[in-house]
Amino acid sequence: MITRQLLFVVLLISMVDIANSQQREIDSVKQLLNKGLPGKEEVDALLSVSEWYQTINLDSFLFYSKKTTKASRLNENAFLAKAYNNYGLALYYNSNLDSAEYYFKESLSIFQTNPDSISMASIYSNLALIYGNSTNMEKEIEYNLLAINYVENNYNEVSRLYFNLAYSYLNAGLRDEALNYLNKAYSTSKKSNNTMVLGAAMVNLAEFYLKEEEFSKAKKYLKEADSLCQATNNIQSCYLVNVLWGYFNSEQKEFNKARKDFEMANQLAKEINNNYFLIESYGLLGRNELLQKNYYRANKNFKSFDSLYKKNPIPSLGVEFLKDWSRTEAALQNFNRSYELLNSYHALKDSFYMKEKREVLVNAEKKYEAEKKEREIAEQEVTIKEQELTLAKKQRQLALWGGLGGVLAILLTVSFWLNKERQKRKEQEITNLKNQQEIIRLESLVSGEEKERVRLAQDLHDGINGDLSVIKFKVDSLNRKKLNKSESETVENTLGMLDNAIDQVRRISHNLAPPSLQNFNLNEAITQHLGKIQLANKVTIDFQTFGEQPSFSVEQETAIYRIVQELLNNIVKHAEATETLVQLNHTADFTELVIEDNGKGFDTKISKSGIGLQNIASRVAFLKGDLKIESSGEGSTFTITLPKSSFA
Repeated sequence: MITRQLLFVVLLISMVDIANSQQREIDSVKQLLNKGLPGKEEVDALLSVSEWYQTINLDSFLFYSKKTTKASRLNENAFLAKAYNNYGLALYYNSNLDSAEYYFKESLSIFQTNPDSISMASIYSNLALIYGNSTNMEKEIEYNLLAINYVENNYNEVSRLYFNLAYSYLNAGLRDEALNYLNKAYSTSKKSNNTMVLGAAMVNLAEFYLKEEEFSKAKKYLKEADSLCQATNNIQSCYLVNVLWGYFNSEQKEFNKARKDFEMANQLAKEINNNYFLIESYGLLGRNELLQKNYYRANKNFKSFDSLYKKNPIPSLGVEFLKDWSRTEAALQNFNRSYELLNSYHALKDSFYMKEKREVLVNAEKKYEAEKKEREIAEQEVTIKEQELTLAKKQRQLALWGGLGGVLAILLTVSFWLNKERQKRKEQEITNLKNQQEIIRLESLVSGEEKERVRLAQDLHDGINGDLSVIKFKVDSLNRKKLNKSESETVENTLGMLDNAIDQVRRISHNLAPPSLQNFNLNEAITQHLGKIQLANKVTIDFQTFGEQPSFSVEQETAIYRIVQELLNNIVKHAEATETLVQLNHTADFTELVIEDNGKGFDTKISKSGIGLQNIASRVAFLKGDLKIESSGEGSTFTITLPKSSFA
């Protein structure tokens, strides 16, 4: 039976297209923001950037939405209302439902003084999301219906809201009511003259009837959707239609027809270079061949699936197809590989219940890496001692030869000179080995520290933050009607303190293992970190980068990021600076990181013994670079030069 959750996905496609087409525009807007914009222009720019990140990266969406609320408070109420609505949505995506509801209602109270139909519909629709995560289905339905009232003549928006209502009823298991609103969405979309909305309605109805195994009705809507996508040449819609045709023919045991459908979907995915569609279509092709017991063909498609999945692991697709691939490998008698894939499937599926197992695996890996480094260091020490003994033996031999007479004087001189040269070479080899040993020690230290940061961040996020959320839920569930005014105020203050604690734990977790460093390149990660510092402190930071960035390894990018993080923390805590410049310059021979501030300076001889500068020095040594520090009463300059020969 069909397992794929297609319903309502179509509505997101146009958002993805818009995001792709706006990439260059958003980059230029961010550059303008870094340079500084006046009043309303800054708010407009921040709104654009935050809304762009909504479908790209939730952490960035939260960061820019919060920044927009601060900038909007100095401008018109209309800006503030939009900013609150966006920030509420970002908090909702981050599972902070109470705070999300607060900002939605604040936005609503501002808009009610000067109602804007689209904005009011958006807020009520967002409030419905809050109640969609509770047992209060009546409120969810009520807010969706209120949203429809504001846009009843806007057929595009009404169709979208009917989809939301259908989704609400589906989640509640009320399939007749869900079908009713799917049909309403279909009839309304016909009036919209928007082929994307109409296509979405047809595809969702077809998918609904496929799940219900009402194949004649599913076929009817599939044919309509197929004709529409062919007429409009909308590749995304045609992809989804071909996928559903594949499911339809597979259910009819028409596997050869299904193969052609999935192959066409795969070709369309290649045309638009959509990674999600490509990964999914290869998985569907593999499953179709598995159902026909064409195990070699199935395995070929699953390998194509894997090559893309490794670069962009999407958990939902892993859960859907890894088990099928495991069955294929077992049928080919590749039992070890089948077992590995089955383990990956279960680990992915049960990821929320595997904390203890993950910790054991991480600790085992750390122990293995530590023992490996210790063995390498011990082997290096043995080699050094052997060479030192060899040198000592050579020196004793030279001493004996020194007692011979004049006839052998010339030979002794030549022999002494030759042995001296060999000794120099040996000493150089020992020095090199010691340097190599120090590099291994630094690599082990830095790697261990980063793994420990990740472990601590995971513990904070999964452990303490989860406990705080449970405590907050329990406090919030108290019956306020039975409490007096003082007790009610105490409950409200407690909820506020818990919100603040949850936010602080999340911020600490992100500082320990920043998501931006995993999701973006080094420049973007540094930009986001500097932006957070500016928001929390009275310091202006200018970030400049020149030249083409070389190919850093993950460890090197992490080390550079940590150096910037440590230096900026020191400046904020101790320098009393108002302006800071961060430059990252790339040349053909080296990369240079320069960080300057206009603070009060410090005594470099005394401060070099501090833990912060020692950590920076260790990371510079790990990068095989050079650290130069200049400081006076007018400010400080840190210059870190990294040779290109040390890059990955």
